[in-house]
Amino acid sequence: MVELTSHLRAAGKVQQALVEHDALIKVQEQQALALAAKG
Repeated sequence: MVELTSHLRAAGKVQQALVEHDALIKVQEQQALALAAKG
């Protein structure tokens, strides 16, 4: 049971990292679009 819990925790951390990574990419895309619009 302990092993399962640690696997779930690890999966949750991976999911969180993916969400943060996706958010970071969206921010970078918005910044690039803003720069392109100014340019």
